[in-house]
Amino acid sequence: PNNYVYFNCTDDTDTSTCQVWRILGTFEVERTDPEDATKTITETRMKIVRGSDFAQKMQWDDRVCETCSGNALGKNDWNGSYMNTYLNGDYYDSLSDTAQSQIEDAIYYLGGFEWNESASTEQIYSYERGTETCATTGICSGGTRSTKWEGKVALMYPSDMYMTYAKTEGVGCYNQPMSSSVCGATNGAKSWVYNTNKLENGSSYQWTWLLSPYSSKAYNVFIGYSSVLDGSIAYSTGGGRPVVYLKSDIKIDRGNGEVGNPYVLK
Repeated sequence: PNNYVYFNCTDDTDTSTCQVWRILGTFEVERTDPEDATKTITETRMKIVRGSDFAQKMQWDDRVCETCSGNALGKNDWNGSYMNTYLNGDYYDSLSDTAQSQIEDAIYYLGGFEWNESASTEQIYSYERGTETCATTGICSGGTRSTKWEGKVALMYPSDMYMTYAKTEGVGCYNQPMSSSVCGATNGAKSWVYNTNKLENGSSYQWTWLLSPYSSKAYNVFIGYSSVLDGSIAYSTGGGRPVVYLKSDIKIDRGNGEVGNPYVLK
């Protein structure tokens, strides 16, 4: 959990002007080759998430779904969603010039699945990179769902939340199903994501939006709730925590990642 990092500073010479984000990990990430759009580049890059949810709750999406009889339940299609448009528009534009220069496009995977308490972290990780969506299950009449999206700002995957049940905390949850006695709700406090799903400057826990759709619904999206996963109608309002992949040449300059001494990037 000692993964605190300064980011989005208004004055790069003064860390008191920075936001404190958290490092989710380093991952092999794909992006389109700028010299050949038919190819992709794979790089090892640092993935970070905002230290708390936004100050106000937000909708994941506000569109009318294809199979909801005109009801505004939202669509669980990340492409064109309200949250996507906001994060990669007004929100990205509000970041400092330095923060923007440290972020690189990445391919995010949009595979869906049905909630299964017996699923392990690695199984969920594979579901996210799969091809199952509500379109492939036949319930999105007239609609389609892409299984990939490329851009700068997104949300945590369900697997990101699962990975934070760290073995170093003595719980042994990393690749145990959430239905196991080892990883039940009483151990939620062992996850630093669980402990930081709060509105900015807020003190009470709340659920936060995740990136992956439910594959059996046209409008349900996964949320990080308590110590387990759950789902919510995309039109609902919940917490939002931006996620970005930093460029592959970004390094840690100093700091040890502790809450009182976050990493400084260069």
